[in-house]
Amino acid sequence: MLSAMKISPRLRAALAVLAVATAFGLYESLKGVVAFRLRGAHTTWWEQLTSNMPWWYGWALLTPLALLVPRRLPLDAVGRRRRNAAAHAAAAVALASLHLWIVGVGWYNLTPELDAVRARYGIHTFWQFLGSWHQSFLVANTITCATIMGAYYAVSYYRRFRETELQAARLEHRMSEARLHALRMELNPHFLFNTLNAIAGLVRRGERDAAVTVLARLGDLLRATLDRGLGPETPLAQELAMLETYLDIERARFGDRLTVRVHVPSELGDALVPSLLLQPVVENAVRHGVAQRAGPGAVDVRAWADDGRLTVEVRDTGPGIPPNGSLREGVGLSNTRARLAQLHGTAAGLALANGPDGGAVARLWMPLRVDGDLETATVSLRP
Repeated sequence: MLSAMKISPRLRAALAVLAVATAFGLYESLKGVVAFRLRGAHTTWWEQLTSNMPWWYGWALLTPLALLVPRRLPLDAVGRRRRNAAAHAAAAVALASLHLWIVGVGWYNLTPELDAVRARYGIHTFWQFLGSWHQSFLVANTITCATIMGAYYAVSYYRRFRETELQAARLEHRMSEARLHALRMELNPHFLFNTLNAIAGLVRRGERDAAVTVLARLGDLLRATLDRGLGPETPLAQELAMLETYLDIERARFGDRLTVRVHVPSELGDALVPSLLLQPVVENAVRHGVAQRAGPGAVDVRAWADDGRLTVEVRDTGPGIPPNGSLREGVGLSNTRARLAQLHGTAAGLALANGPDGGAVARLWMPLRVDGDLETATVSLRP
């Protein structure tokens, strides 16, 4: 029944804090019973529980306040570390004092055994008791509060670490999907048979060197697709080189029907893009653009940077997106969109639209980051 109930994160956290406080209270009570009996003195479990449980339940009550400090004033805040560290220290002392005040009021008024202690040490007023109480326990209590704050950081960093691991795993999964899609595309019967027919045509015409070149390009493409050393991101120049290998094969298939124009400033060669980014987008332009026309067709690949953002555009001269917008994205485009979101969140994306002069336009955008430098670049290059 309880397992079927949905517990909110706040309630789960509150129950966890209560469980930890209970565990410490029981431990302190057990330690007190054992210590008294080893000295030959008398105590009962009830006395120890009533003595120790309020102490730890007091800390359970103050834990939300203790956690408020690292949440609002984190120690890793850039430019504010010293100020926030001082706030942590001051808050730990203040909360330790507040805890001693809350628990001390209860002990002073509700614990009969304190009468003998007060008489022994000459404590006649509550303020004398509170001063002695602070002198005895303030340092230990401050350390307890600091430990609670430290536990918050430990849990927070662990969650960040797990999220980083999960993100890396998701990126690797997307990379595997991209490799598989590229491999499927390259081994697609139409693609492979058309490539082999193009090679056969070159051989029949006596263009053996060209046939060998196309075969070599097909091998290069397969090797690049299956390269396990390929990371989640690659320099744009390297991505364009891989794209050129693919285009060499398509040029052999389509001959004069296919014209590809690449307009990418050399200054953007080091810009980082997701690996295997361009091939599925250009393949989509060739398949749904050039291949759908009886006559010549063209594909334009452009890239530019402005205001810290890199934009890559692939435009074709095909029939464009149907008026009803029913064009289905294949695995390659959906995977590309997902990997952009995984790497950059809402700062990156992919959009398909009809061009003003006909054909379809695929536009991809992402933060401009340069190979070897994780800082956002500031160059402004327009085509």
